[in-house]
Amino acid sequence: PSYGTGGATAGQHDHGAVLTRSMPAGGFAWGTTLTARPDHVSVDASGRWFATADRSGELRVVDLLRRGDPVVVALGGAPTGVWFTPDGSRVWVGFDDRADVIDPATGAIVDRIDAGADLVAFDDSGQFAGASDEERRVLVDAATHEQLATADLPDLTVAENARFVTAAYA
Repeated sequence: PSYGTGGATAGQHDHGAVLTRSMPAGGFAWGTTLTARPDHVSVDASGRWFATADRSGELRVVDLLRRGDPVVVALGGAPTGVWFTPDGSRVWVGFDDRADVIDPATGAIVDRIDAGADLVAFDDSGQFAGASDEERRVLVDAATHEQLATADLPDLTVAENARFVTAAYA
């Protein structure tokens, strides 16, 4: 699959994660293979940052404007996903039991949120984040990382070829 915004495209294939950046007229195009077979890739909304993570427990972040060596972060576990905040100032890395909030420029882990994060989504303003794992959802203040609300997930019933999901509350 390929993902992209802001003139940057990230894709996964059998040989690794490939990223390309298209520049405005008079500019140039740049492409590189960043890691071998990443499990997760993400590009921030502006197209400046590109990140990959894999089961080895490493996050790699590339500044597409500067095109230098990637910032490599030892994560201490196998991540479940990688997501940039809407403004690109932070990259969230999900795990079964937590989410690490990382500065993409330095690789510093600036905070840790005690909530499973198989999936993270931000509202358009970037003020709130929702994290979800197999058991619950958590609403988080994206600036302070304070958990504002939690909800246990219901048992879900999904019909074959369904276009919607029915929730059955116990």
